Amino acid sequence: MLPQLFQHPAYAEDQPSAYTILTLHCLHRGFTAGAILGLASPFARSAITTILGRPSLATPLPWSTRLVSSAAIGSLGGTAFLAVAMIARMWGREEIEWQDRSWRILANPTQNREDDWSAGGLIIGALALGLTSRRGAGLGLPLGRASLGGAAVGSVLGTVGHVLTSSRSVDDVEKKVGAGEGPLASKESRFSSCNSRPIPPIQAPSPQVAEQWIQLQAMFDSHPPNLVMERGDFQGGQLAKATVQLLADYLDMTSDEAQFMRDEHASVVEALPDYPLGAFAGRGITILAGGKYSEIAATTLGMTRLLGSRLLVEIWMIDRVEAQEGWCDEMAAQGGMVCRFVSDYIQDMSAFSHHYQLKIAVIMFSSFAEVLYLDADSMPVVNPDPIFESPAYVDTGAILWPDYWQATESPYTPYITGQNGTKATSVPDIQTVDSGQMLWNKAKHWKPLCLSAYYNYFGPKYWYTLLTQGGPGWGDKDTFPTALRALKAKWTMIPHRLETQRYDDGTGRGMGSGMAMMQADPADDTKFRPLFLHSNFIKFSVRRLMCDLCIEDPSALSAEQRTRGQEVTFKGSVSNRNSNIWKQLNFGIRLFATKDKDGLNNMGRLDTELDMWRVMERVGCTGVFSEDGICRRTRGYIDKTFGLVASWEGGAERKCS
Repeated sequence: MLPQLFQHPAYAEDQPSAYTILTLHCLHRGFTAGAILGLASPFARSAITTILGRPSLATPLPWSTRLVSSAAIGSLGGTAFLAVAMIARMWGREEIEWQDRSWRILANPTQNREDDWSAGGLIIGALALGLTSRRGAGLGLPLGRASLGGAAVGSVLGTVGHVLTSSRSVDDVEKKVGAGEGPLASKESRFSSCNSRPIPPIQAPSPQVAEQWIQLQAMFDSHPPNLVMERGDFQGGQLAKATVQLLADYLDMTSDEAQFMRDEHASVVEALPDYPLGAFAGRGITILAGGKYSEIAATTLGMTRLLGSRLLVEIWMIDRVEAQEGWCDEMAAQGGMVCRFVSDYIQDMSAFSHHYQLKIAVIMFSSFAEVLYLDADSMPVVNPDPIFESPAYVDTGAILWPDYWQATESPYTPYITGQNGTKATSVPDIQTVDSGQMLWNKAKHWKPLCLSAYYNYFGPKYWYTLLTQGGPGWGDKDTFPTALRALKAKWTMIPHRLETQRYDDGTGRGMGSGMAMMQADPADDTKFRPLFLHSNFIKFSVRRLMCDLCIEDPSALSAEQRTRGQEVTFKGSVSNRNSNIWKQLNFGIRLFATKDKDGLNNMGRLDTELDMWRVMERVGCTGVFSEDGICRRTRGYIDKTFGLVASWEGGAERKCS
């Protein structure tokens, strides 16, 4: 009945009359639940009396009268209880939370059908007993109690009727929605081309980029490190409380060796090229994917478009072998997205032995003059487009986000990079960087990017270890702030420390060390407002989550596995009892803790977790990553957990009016 009385817009944030909808729903449910208890009460009292052997001295009322009277009292008690519970639950909540819950109530066809049957029974019952009581043919109850009792009994009978006549399974509803029928079919998907203006095409990177890389690579090869420092043993716990002496003793480096590298570094800085005018244009998002990371990137891309981003997107991979067959064509058909391959711009890839080294390359080679770089597993939770207009970015042209740890770099680092005239004499008061998301204006920071490329070019055998030693975070991430500091460039470190998104333990409370990192929006210096969710533990690939037993795509295999023609299989979290989220996926429990005050479900404007599952349902049910079993399990989880049965169009094109 509620969908007939209230408007149901496409998006939760536009839901009108949210307070009224949620209040009516809770009061109605309380009325019916109380009536059920009221109907059970006479039977319970009779059973207790019989067991105790204490028959009542008073003449008992007819059972019909007792049941109706008790149902009336129970319905009032249930309504009052749910009213108090709703107030306690929603007190102090923002309007968007009322809108979100109300929107989901209207979006649930099974729940709405139950409400319709219950409300119909309520009205019929109230009229029937009210009229018979008024004509003197009632149950001997006052008119008011008779009408209320009739409404209560009718509400229960309507609910029973719904259960007995309901034959629409989840699959039935999905078929109707997919066929363009049902309450959800009229809602335009935020992925729909009908819902947005055409996104302009993306220009190809300029040939200048490849030419300049040849010059940079030759210059880098002329100034190699004089030491080979492979990744050492992890000593994060020890270095967390490090003294400068402990940091100095980690690497076996002499002052002469440090001086040699200082001179080499100075020569590289002197030879850094100027920004290549005309080589880049516009703003866009650059994502490093390939192999199994492409499945994760599909969720990030879906979230980007779902949240309304109009930015052009380049998805970078090492080479075409890493591309899932058909995926690049699928993205190109959606508009505003294109695949790029590093091997098209770097002919000699022998120096790139680690995936970490590629991040700087895709930022530099991207066709965009202003780049929002995202790891495949770092997705926006609100529209990221306004970030380019944030005061911090406009002022400095570079924004980096913090990681958990303080730096554990060698005391020789500021000396080698020319920041100091001597090695450091104290533990560095420097926050490490989470490079899963970065914002760069190339025109302002071309030389720092080129210097970071030098660090990454020799990263696995020198710079990564120099910058982290035995501490956490070995890899590319701290090459970026080090290059900015070495060139005394102006840049912004987000002032808010990151927040941790924790698992739901089944009761809503957070548990464990966390499943993802939340990074703040730079537009607000005073309050943490989440902008990105960097999934450093749980990877939100619908195949990795919902697959029973899947065959690994050839694009995700190693060169040796492809050569041998080896078939590799894996189990998704839903089938892996050792997974941290097996219980949640199998019992319809949210992944994100709902009672964690620092969790995304309590900090974001919308239900980010539901949005992610909508995206993953689309990925798992349509396109190159889709499989029937994955699709079925994903839809079942969404229905069980969020009370929604939703389906995308199954790949069919919709005609725009």
